[in-house]
Amino acid sequence: MQPAFSERIQFPGFGGCLSTCTIEAYRDDDRTIIAAINQDGDKGTSITNAAEIVHWIGILRCRERGVPTANAVHVEIYRRSNGKATFDLVSFDWSDNQDPTLNTPPTMEVRTSQIPGTTVVESIPRTPLAHPQWKPLPAGTTIENLAEGIDKVLAQQ
Repeated sequence: MQPAFSERIQFPGFGGCLSTCTIEAYRDDDRTIIAAINQDGDKGTSITNAAEIVHWIGILRCRERGVPTANAVHVEIYRRSNGKATFDLVSFDWSDNQDPTLNTPPTMEVRTSQIPGTTVVESIPRTPLAHPQWKPLPAGTTIENLAEGIDKVLAQQ
């Protein structure tokens, strides 16, 4: 599965600490899979502890690139230097019961980092994402079979 885009980002984590992760978006039939990825060596607040922030950034970056988000599903991936990875499906409630992907969301202030290939998120509009819940994807899930792993978990709901 090839990403519609892949972007390293620096974002303001807890207490304003500089935090890093990768955001990737994949198109699968009529949905977009938005993946927040932590790798060994990423700094600051983890994607799990900043789930509402990093997935909101993912939604906004998709919208800026014309990648549909109305049927988006969210995944967190932890990649380790030994080649292993874990995959979790993340679901959110929308604060005020309003799905912001149905309307044009506000834009972020971003700039290019001094680190090649990295975008710095200077400011982000208040995230409407709330109450994240995680479900592990089946053992053996990879990027290549990510959609199938998601479908298995969704079928159990």
